[in-house]
Amino acid sequence: ARSVGDITSSYEIEHASAYTMNHGCWYNAHMPARSFVFQSKLTTILSHSVISTDLADGDELWNMTLGEGLTDKDNCWEYFF
Repeated sequence: ARSVGDITSSYEIEHASAYTMNHGCWYNAHMPARSFVFQSKLTTILSHSVISTDLADGDELWNMTLGEGLTDKDNCWEYFF
């Protein structure tokens, strides 16, 4: 775990790997980065995905990706556009 002063990270939440960013088929919209905590559940929003994580153990509870199931390769966009 990394630390800054008295702050130590407990979990890392990966929204997309370098491989999927470069080789995936992405929808042509994205969301600004945001984080919310409700009842010890962290919800992070980053670009094309939303992930809910249990802060007690770091387990992913659910995730959603814009354009999930997008198969029309003619309508694929790069991750960063």
